[in-house]
Amino acid sequence: PGPIWASPPVEVAPGSETHVAINPLNPQNLVVSSNFSHNYSLDGGRSWRTQYWQGIAPAAEADPTVSFDDRGILYRQGLSLFTNPRHLYVDVSTDQGVTLTRRA
Repeated sequence: PGPIWASPPVEVAPGSETHVAINPLNPQNLVVSSNFSHNYSLDGGRSWRTQYWQGIAPAAEADPTVSFDDRGILYRQGLSLFTNPRHLYVDVSTDQGVTLTRRA
């Protein structure tokens, strides 16, 4: 049937590394993580919700990767740009990417 265009478009920062994951238990559940934002869709990309990392300390805002495991749990890792030294953080979501909880 052709591509589905996000409406509204998924917002990512210019020059942002972006990573996409599809929930294996629900292919309508998509997650797009990028520098400074986390986006999720529960309807195959027809609509999106966006969360921004600004104001979250310490934020894991850079160089993200996201992946669902075979139970539908989402894992997101990101690099904190504004800590010294820099840290890698891992966030977990058990609700299809709607909320993220810091694990490491």
